[in-house]
Amino acid sequence: MLFRKYPTYCDRLRQDMAFLTSNGRLSEQLVDKIILQLNRVYPQILTNKEAEKFRNPKASLHSRLSNLLAHLQKEGDKPCQEFYRALQINAEQLYNNLPSRRILRIQISNNNCKAGKIERKGERGRETCPRLSTEPRAILHITRQQTQVCDVRCRR
Repeated sequence: MLFRKYPTYCDRLRQDMAFLTSNGRLSEQLVDKIILQLNRVYPQILTNKEAEKFRNPKASLHSRLSNLLAHLQKEGDKPCQEFYRALQINAEQLYNNLPSRRILRIQISNNNCKAGKIERKGERGRETCPRLSTEPRAILHITRQQTQVCDVRCRR
């Protein structure tokens, strides 16, 4: 049995669905940009017919977006990943505020803290985070290309 340290993109999309479909979160233009990017760059993810269905102005934005997210989840992890990539390119601020991104940051900080990779600024030695169980203690900077620990400090 494989052990997954972090959730799949489909799992993350399930977590973020309510956040993304809430009123005013995504504009009509932004949803259209994401659909067009998925259709043009990855036509195997969204065909022309599917893209037209999800861009239909007669249906409400909420229902179109809900249907799009459900469709991507049925297609598998790669389409969900490409949705996140399109969201990051077109709305980075929104992407950074997703609930699944916050949870992922906490998991990464906890793993680094448990592994003794937390370094206090101004000190040479590394030490573990003393109060890990109460709240996350590390500040992480997540880059676009990969997850990197750039400036991790143990807060007291």
